[in-house]
Parts: sequence; structure tokens; C-alpha cells
Amino acid sequence: MKKIIFVTSLFLIFSISLVSDSLENQYLDCGKPTQNIDRQFLLLKVFPNKTVATLDKNLQWVEENPTSVNLDEYVFESDIGIYELKRDTLELLLVSNGEIHSTFCSISSKEKLEKEIQSIIERKVLNHKI
Repeated sequence: MKKIIFVTSLFLIFSISLVSDSLENQYLDCGKPTQNIDRQFLLLKVFPNKTVATLDKNLQWVEENPTSVNLDEYVFESDIGIYELKRDTLELLLVSNGEIHSTFCSISSKEKLEKEIQSIIERKVLNHKI
């Protein structure tokens, strides 16, 4: 009997850890910059079923207040524009300055996005004139 309880306990602990892993933040890389949209605005941090964070002009994560989070999409607004992220395809529509930018995001790691952010910072510093 003790053996069954122990095995059941291990199974429950393992199951709970799997569920919590699926609810961890997801990092998305949504493609290359355009003439009007800088790279930093195409890197996203998703808090499943809650909200999405974008990078501000100082390259700091800012949690956006979602307009809508449902089974199909996240819709939110940031300083750059209105984002619509499809949950099943990871298609991103970004309306910025009256233009619609459409791209597909890929799931990335926190480490890769941190390296990308550091690279953006280095490029900006190189371009400083004063």
C-alpha cells in the first residue's frame, strides 16, 4: 500500500511539473525589422493566458494591458502600435503608423532573445554621435 501511494505521489508531482512547464513564459522572435518597425518591437515575451510583454525604447520588458486574450489570439497595444498574435499559427499582425506588418513568429529561448537584445544595444551605441 505504501508503495502504491509513493508511486502515485511521484506521478502527481511529475504531472504538476509538466503542467507548470507548459505555463511558463514563452519568448517569440517575430522576424526582421522593416523600414518603419525596429527589431526590438518584434521580440515578444508571452505570459500564457495573461498578457504579452514588448520591449520599450530603452530595451526593457513592458507588460502590455491586453485588449483581448481568448482561445484564438492575444490583442494588445504598445507605444509602437496594435498587435494581434494568433495563438495557433503564431502569426503576428502589427498595425503601426497606419501600416499593417504581417509576419510569423517562432518560439525562441530567453537566452537567445537576451543575446539579440544585447546585439541591438551594441549597434545603437556604435551609431551614437554624441
